[in-house]
Parts: sequence; structure tokens; C-alpha cells
Amino acid sequence: MQRYFKLVCRHEDPAWYIGEFLAGRARFGWSGPGTDLRAIKKKMDAGLRGDRTEQEAVAWTYTKFLIERLKAGDRLVIQPERPLRRFLLAEVVDPTYQFSPGDMDDFNHVINVKPLTTQAISVNARAVSAALKHDLSKLGHYYQIYPEDSIRELNAIVTKVEDGTLTKAIEHIVTGYSTLKNRKALEEIRDHRRRLLNEYRIRSSVLKFESIKDELQEEISIVEAALSRLQDQDPNQLGVVRRSPLR
Repeated sequence: MQRYFKLVCRHEDPAWYIGEFLAGRARFGWSGPGTDLRAIKKKMDAGLRGDRTEQEAVAWTYTKFLIERLKAGDRLVIQPERPLRRFLLAEVVDPTYQFSPGDMDDFNHVINVKPLTTQAISVNARAVSAALKHDLSKLGHYYQIYPEDSIRELNAIVTKVEDGTLTKAIEHIVTGYSTLKNRKALEEIRDHRRRLLNEYRIRSSVLKFESIKDELQEEISIVEAALSRLQDQDPNQLGVVRRSPLR
């Protein structure tokens, strides 16, 4: 059966992290300069455990699974922030591990991956069951996901992403606010996405975020279409909560 591993990869700049992910580099922490796991393993294999620096010892304790357990073909569920709100999916490819560029303060560990999602999936998406959400919410910076039902569900999500049939979380949110005729909430969502889009456009001179920008533009279009439909309705009813008459 397909193997899935859940990783918590919280970076202070999620936009940068996702950009690296889309470039095929799933980065992991506990990896300051001088903590290349391959070099540390050579010391361990040579019986020089006592020669490790304190930083090397910490890095080995928390991240040795990257070279001891992960194999090409394994799939990763990556949590880019805390608390868990969304996740990314990827498949590990050869060579599975590298240490690059090596001089950053952290996140020099790199798992080479093929991204299976171009946008993070909300844990509240319809395709994510309560059981899967539970299995993705366990404590720990990494762990293997064992329940077969959750593995099948993750495989199904990958298939839906590939087929383009995975309903976007934004569609559920927009439907809810449209039903309530809450124009203000929809406008706030649209304005938030516009701010994010502008931020990514500024960053694009340095990093490539085309897929993210396309997704944001699509979400803006979905919200604007909902606002347009509400505009065609009685404007006096927008944002009004219907109340039952007093008896």
C-alpha cells in the first residue's frame, strides 16, 4: 500500500515555503549550516558519535528519518503552518535528500519531490473526512500515516486533483455566504485575495509564483461572480437576516 508521511514544515514566510515546494523542494527544519545528514551519518558509521557538534546531534535526533525512512515513491502530507488549516501533497523522487544551499539559518534540508497539489488543500474541504482530519492532526513534527481508510482517502484526493474534480474550499465558503446574502463577508474575502495577489506580483520579480497567482485570480473571480448574482437580487435584502414573526 502507498506510504504517506505527515510533516510539519512551519516557516515564518509560508509564501516562500510554498514557492520552494512548487519548485520541487520540500524543505525541513532543524537544519542550520553544518548539519548535512549525510556527513553526520558518515561520522556515526565511523564510530565517531562523540565527535558530533551539539547542532549535529540535535539535527540527527529530529531529522534522521529524512535519510533513514523516506524513499522515492513515498508521499508527503506537508503542514506549512500552525494550527493545521491546510496541507500540501507531494511524492518523493530520487535523489530523495540534499542539503542546499547550506548557508541559510535553517531549512537547508531538502526532500526532492514532485508536487501533487499546486495549492494547499483546506482541512475543512468536503473531500477531507473527519477521520482523515483526525489522522492529520496528531502531535509530532513527522509521523507515518497508517490507517488504510485515510491512505485510500488521500489517494482519492490526489486523483481528484489530477482530474480537476476536487471542489475548492473557496466554493463552499462562497456558497454559504451567498445563501445568507452576506455581501460584506464576500467583499472581505475578495479584498483579502486581492491583497495576496498584489503581494505575489511584487515577489514575482525574484521568485516564480505563477500557479499561486492563477489560483488567487480564480478565487477572486468566484467571489466576484457571487457578488454579481447578489447584485441582481433585491439590494434591500443583502446582509439581512430573516426573522420569524413574533407570535
